[in-house]
Amino acid sequence: MKNKKYTFGDVTFEIESPVELDDTNDCCEFISERKTDCLIRVCIVPGNETNRKSERDGGVITRHLAEKYAGGMNIASLLATSEAAFVFPEHDAFILHASYIVHEDQAILFTAPSGTGKSTQAEFWRTERSAEIVNGDRVLITRRNGRYYANGIYASGTSGICKNKTVPIRAVVLLEQAETNAVNEIPPRLLFMRILCECSYDIKSKAQCEKITGLVADMINTVPVFCYGCRNNPDAVDELERILSWKKE
Repeated sequence: MKNKKYTFGDVTFEIESPVELDDTNDCCEFISERKTDCLIRVCIVPGNETNRKSERDGGVITRHLAEKYAGGMNIASLLATSEAAFVFPEHDAFILHASYIVHEDQAILFTAPSGTGKSTQAEFWRTERSAEIVNGDRVLITRRNGRYYANGIYASGTSGICKNKTVPIRAVVLLEQAETNAVNEIPPRLLFMRILCECSYDIKSKAQCEKITGLVADMINTVPVFCYGCRNNPDAVDELERILSWKKE
């Protein structure tokens, strides 16, 4: 196949593969002609077995893919299994487990462990405030000239919602289920740790750990980041909207 390039935020991956890989589902919007930051080279392994551990040498990632599975692999799966997420911290960026919506040209990010209600709250904002859901499960956060932006990314979880859109971040909302809608005051260190737990990075790399902790700490000091306990009900939108208005810069 002809090499294809995909840009997420400020990082461009070039895919070099001897077989055609599907990009019609999650990555077609991200096709790009930008200068490449990282090359992912696919090597087809004869037989049924595959070495799922990718190999990285500088800006080149080698992904060994069994011949048996090559025909069914798509670009999003290739990026995920090649640990492409580990490239972003080197470019002042990181992937956060969150539902990403756009309201009034700014991003609201709902982050929490799976099953807490991120997608539900995003859907409430879509129906109650005509917000746009850009990604139901992941967001790429980038820092540019001291400001933080939300970007579309290849991974969308079970939501299937994955768009190429970049806007400034209005707030990062750490969700909790509760019987009333209110901001829950928690120590800054705990807030930091809970946000960090939802980030994708190479925990075995000291350099990556230092980079990601610095980015998360700076983000918390730059944009509103808070814990919001809320009901599984559309009235959670009204209270959060009031809180965001109160927290305007």
